[in-house]
Amino acid sequence: MSLRRRRRGMTLVEIMVVIAILVMLSSAVAIWALSQAEQARIQRARLDMKSIVQALDLYKAQHGRYPDAQPLSSLQRQLALTEVHDPWRREYLYSVEGGTAVVRTLGADGAPGGEGEDADLSSADPEH
Repeated sequence: MSLRRRRRGMTLVEIMVVIAILVMLSSAVAIWALSQAEQARIQRARLDMKSIVQALDLYKAQHGRYPDAQPLSSLQRQLALTEVHDPWRREYLYSVEGGTAVVRTLGADGAPGGEGEDADLSSADPEH
């Protein structure tokens, strides 16, 4: 009879092993999800900058010049932009360089330079 009782349930060691396996699996999934979220923010910033440059190019086609360099929030209504803030909640930077509109973001850290999610992104980048 004592053998039957032992086989009905799981021992504490078995439960701890199962919990350890679940923790390792959930950690791996969390790390993967965080890297995907970082890539999604970078991709969103690139798409936003492309849309803003297109709106600026349309403005130039209609008015013969780009709007004066100023915060995009002041141009938002005039350019019919739905978004002027990057995925890190800072306003995109706009300038005219060599007769071309350039839109930038300083990345997650908000400082020039950096790597990964902290890297600066620009509509003038060749990979954009």
